[in-house]
Amino acid sequence: MNNNFTDSFNIINNYKSKKFTDNRGSLDIIYEGIMVNDPISLKRSYSKPYVFRGLHLQLPNSPQRKIIEVLKGEIIDICVNFNKNSKNFGKILTQKISSEDFISYEIPHSYAHGFIALTDVTFQYLCIGNYSAEHELSISPPTDFFKDLELNQENIIISPKDLSSIKFEEALNNAMKYDWN
Repeated sequence: MNNNFTDSFNIINNYKSKKFTDNRGSLDIIYEGIMVNDPISLKRSYSKPYVFRGLHLQLPNSPQRKIIEVLKGEIIDICVNFNKNSKNFGKILTQKISSEDFISYEIPHSYAHGFIALTDVTFQYLCIGNYSAEHELSISPPTDFFKDLELNQENIIISPKDLSSIKFEEALNNAMKYDWN
């Protein structure tokens, strides 16, 4: 597992939360940026230990980038570059992320994303760009992926949708027909 998530390809940005505390409580500024004319949605998921969510990708017809944060618990976050023009095409990034890190990550629109909950997890993501079920690609992780992470495949909980998703190698081959620029 790569513990140097943001330095691996210098593509995935991270944002350390700014925390302001006084006698009333606290305010966390998670992300500040410009999203002119882009539709956004804020989503939150709750997962039991060993739940695998993903890998999901919005195709270039309806691109979507995400800003993610673990609010409670710990995950192994997974990103895969599907931009055929990138020197990092098909590379898998993994990173343990904990709610104690107070860091948000920006996942570019050409990356498939998913995670495995290591504990009870509350996960939040801000999606920038339209969601389109018609342009969503669900991708199975590569063979031996969970074993490579030293996780027992039998413990992993996967939704029926993600179980029936396209094979990783097939998704990489299909990605050759898309232009992410």
